[in-house]
Formats: sequence, structure tokens, C-alpha cells
Amino acid sequence: MSRTAVATGARGGAAPGKYSETRGDALASARASMQKKFRRPMYAASETIRERLRELQATHVDQVILLNQAGENTHKDICESLELFGKEVYPEFAAERDEREARKADELAPYIEAALARKKWMRELSDDEIPVVPASRERDAFYHKD
Repeated sequence: MSRTAVATGARGGAAPGKYSETRGDALASARASMQKKFRRPMYAASETIRERLRELQATHVDQVILLNQAGENTHKDICESLELFGKEVYPEFAAERDEREARKADELAPYIEAALARKKWMRELSDDEIPVVPASRERDAFYHKD
């Protein structure tokens, strides 16, 4: 049986606040369940990994870490696992990426706008106001020996 190894370091969702409140208690409950379930790496058939990634996606997790080079995997094993993931798992999620990214941008837009409105912007500095770090002079001298 072909297997794809995926180490999950899945984390998602915002810190408690207005964004999380709009998602409701169901999101917090699902997130707690997923954190228990995905505490350990997944080594499973491609269909199982797709199912688990769908579960994570349902809790609004939008990033998962693939760590195939851990342990005693050979280079060949790692390459085969990545190829298998790319062929049998990734296409399902890539097909909907643009729609998910657009939805995420729409949902986050008011929060980003509010954060930028609170930001205190620094005035633009002229070149002579930007301090030169001594280490950069040393590096420059090392690489540019005229």
C-alpha cells in the first residue's frame, strides 16, 4: 500500500476575540478536538491523509507543515513521499485554493483595515538619517577588496 508521510504542526484560527466570536463555539470545539487528534504525525494512505486534511480544513486551519525528512527516511523515501503527496493528495486542495484565499481575504479585511488604522506610521527617513551598522561596513570591506 502506498503511504504518504505528513507531519502535522497544524495551527489555525485567531486568538480569542471578535474574529473568533463570529465563528462561534463550534469552531473552538472543533479546534480542541483536532488538537488532540493531530498531536502526533500522520503516516497513512493518501486517502486517510486527505480525510484528515479535510477535517482540519473544516476548522479553518489553512496551513499544515509537511515534514518528510524527519527520522531515518532515505532521500529516495522522501522523494517518493513528496511525489505521492503531490500526485494523490495536493490536487484536491489546490483546486479550491483561490476560492479559499478570496474568502479568507474577505473575512479578514475589516480586521486588517482596523489594525492599519491604529498603526502609528513612522515618517520616511532620508538616506543620511538611516544609521549604518558597523558590521555591514566590515562585511562590505571583506567582499569588496579593491
